[in-house]
Amino acid sequence: MMKIRGDSIDDVLAFTFIDHDGKLEPVANTNRPEVDFITAELQRLKGEGFAGTVGIITPHTNQQKMIMEAVNTLPERDWLYDHLHLKIMTFDTCQGEERDLIYYSMVANPASDRLWGIFVKDLANVDMEEDGKIKAQRLNVGFSRARERMHFVLSKEIDKFGGSIGEALSHYREQLRLAQQEPTVNDVDPKSPMEREVLGWILNTPLWQENHDNGRISLVPQFEIGSYLNQLDRTHTYRHPKYKSDFFLTYRDDSGKKHHIIIEYDGFQEHFVDLEAVTALNYDQYYREEDVYRQKAIESYGYKFLRINRFNSGKDPVATLDRRLRSLIEERQESNGVLDDVLDKIEGLRANEVKECPKCKRLRDIEEFYDSSLVRGVGRICNTCKGAKKEPSKKHADSASKPSRIMCPRCGANMVTRRGKYGRFYGCSTYPRCKGTVNL
Repeated sequence: MMKIRGDSIDDVLAFTFIDHDGKLEPVANTNRPEVDFITAELQRLKGEGFAGTVGIITPHTNQQKMIMEAVNTLPERDWLYDHLHLKIMTFDTCQGEERDLIYYSMVANPASDRLWGIFVKDLANVDMEEDGKIKAQRLNVGFSRARERMHFVLSKEIDKFGGSIGEALSHYREQLRLAQQEPTVNDVDPKSPMEREVLGWILNTPLWQENHDNGRISLVPQFEIGSYLNQLDRTHTYRHPKYKSDFFLTYRDDSGKKHHIIIEYDGFQEHFVDLEAVTALNYDQYYREEDVYRQKAIESYGYKFLRINRFNSGKDPVATLDRRLRSLIEERQESNGVLDDVLDKIEGLRANEVKECPKCKRLRDIEEFYDSSLVRGVGRICNTCKGAKKEPSKKHADSASKPSRIMCPRCGANMVTRRGKYGRFYGCSTYPRCKGTVNL
C-alpha cells in the first residue's frame, strides 16, 4: 500500500478517463487509446525534465507488448529507459519492482472486460474461488509498486468495474475525494481548543482561499511527521520519535516547486520554560530544548517550520498568518519569523500606546488598563486579568485620540502622549517625574 503521504493528494493519486469508442480491438486484451495516452505522458515527462523513475503496469500481456512497441518507436526511447529507468510490466511481473510514478493501464472498456480472470472476484471469500489467493496477491503486489504517485488510466467509469478491482479503484477514488475536502475541526487534536482556532485562521487566509479549488494547496492536521521522516530515511541510521505536527501544509507555486511547511501552535505552559521571564520580545529564547531539537531535525529534511503562539499571532491572526506563510513560500528573510510584529510592539511601547501586563505577560493596548477608580486612571494589571473590564474616566477617555510627537519644554524629552481637554498634552516620556504640559 501507499506510504504516509507528504504531498498534495493530487500529486499522489490521479485518474484519467479515456473516451473509448466502444469497438472491439483488433488484438484481444489491448487498448490502443490508453497506449496513445501513456506514450504522450512519457513525452511530456521528458519535456518537463522529470527526475523520478517511472513504471507502467497492465493486467494483460498483449497490452504490455503493445506499450513496449509504441515506446520503442519514440525519439525519446533511450532517454526514457536511461533517465526514468522505465519498465513496462504486468501485475504478474512487477514483484520486487518500485518506481516513483506508476501508470496503470487497465485495458477494460465498454466493449470488452476480461479482468474477471485476472483478479479475485470477492476479497471476503478468497478461499472459495479457484486460485483466489494468487489473484488476491496479484492485486496487492500490483498496487504497492508506487513510491510517490499512482496514475490510473481507465476506459470506462469506475462503477462499471466489477469484483475486487472495482473495489480497489473505488477505494482510491474515495481517498481522493475525502482528501480534497477541507479539513474540519474533527480532524484536529480534540484536547487543543487553540488548534481549532488556528485551523480557522489557515482556512480563511487569502493564500488558502485563492489556491484550494485549483489543487495547489493542501493541509493535513495531526500529520505523523515522525513516522514520515523514518519512512524517508531508508538507511535507518536514526529513528525519529513518533510525534505528530499540528498541521502539514503543502503548496505548489507557479514554477511547480513544492513547499512543505510544518505549522505548530505553541501553548504557553507546554512549550516554554522559565515562564516568569518570557515576554513578547524574548519568547524565542525560552522554547523547550526538545521543541528546538525537533524543529532543527525537521528542517534538516528541507521542510519549513512556522510557530504560532500568543505573542506572534497579531491583532489580525488571519492576515498575520497569511503574510508569514507567503514569506516562507517566497523564501524572504523574516528574522525569527515575527520581526515586523516585534517592531510594531516596540514602537507601541515607546509611544505609550501599548503596555505589558505582568500577570498574563501580554502586550495590550493602553485602553485595556484604564481604571477610573485609580488616581492615575491606568492600572498595572490589565482588565482581562482583573476579571472585569472597567470603563475609563472621562479624562482618560478624552485622551484616547491619535498620539502626536512634541518636545517637552521642561525636560526636552521627545514625548508621545495623548491629547487632553483644551488642546493640552499631558505629561511626557519621563512622566511622572517631569509632569510637563504644553499648550498648543
